[in-house]
Amino acid sequence: MKILVILIFLLNAILAYAEVNVLQIGDSQSAGIFGSIWHDKLSDSKKLKLTLLARGGSGSESWLHYETLKGDFRKINAEGKSSRIKQSQMPSLTDLLTKYSPDVVIIQLGGNMVRWSDETIRLSVSELIARVKEKSSICLWIAPPNGHARPEPRFSEFYPVLKEVVTQEGCAFFDSRSHTTYPEGKGDGIHFDSLGLKGRMLVKKWVKGLWGEMNPWITP
Repeated sequence: MKILVILIFLLNAILAYAEVNVLQIGDSQSAGIFGSIWHDKLSDSKKLKLTLLARGGSGSESWLHYETLKGDFRKINAEGKSSRIKQSQMPSLTDLLTKYSPDVVIIQLGGNMVRWSDETIRLSVSELIARVKEKSSICLWIAPPNGHARPEPRFSEFYPVLKEVVTQEGCAFFDSRSHTTYPEGKGDGIHFDSLGLKGRMLVKKWVKGLWGEMNPWITP
């Protein structure tokens, strides 16, 4: 019994110093200023190695079926190097999970899914999380932030639908609305990049609040 206790103690000590491999997929928020500041925040912890992949206009279905979208594909590797890739076809999450073998998967999606039917949201989100669960024990979902261009009342109706399916499938859900404000009548009403320096300040507030909630889930 004493030997077992010692072995458990040593195992926990090893895990405490182990690096955590994190993969994040996202939409235009991660492809923009949020992705940069968020990556910097996670990189402050030397034990977290985050690879971030993002595509504007993407939703849960986009990362399942090699969907073709306009615009650049953004990547920030674990060392913090950012690149824009001219690639119209989306990668499959299954392929990414095999390539990066993450311990934790962060999904930052939802903004482009607001007008989808509830059924489409439930089916595609369930399938996406199922693929994560096959490869990773920890799944975290960042839901979209506030913005005056969000369609109401649909945006408010969409949120509980997304939260329900995410949590039912065993993925932790993080509500960005409690950490974000968007000045009425300013910018494009969706993207903080369009607000200039003010947008950067608002994103830092978002990242700070989000990290406060998520930190216990992924920090060794």
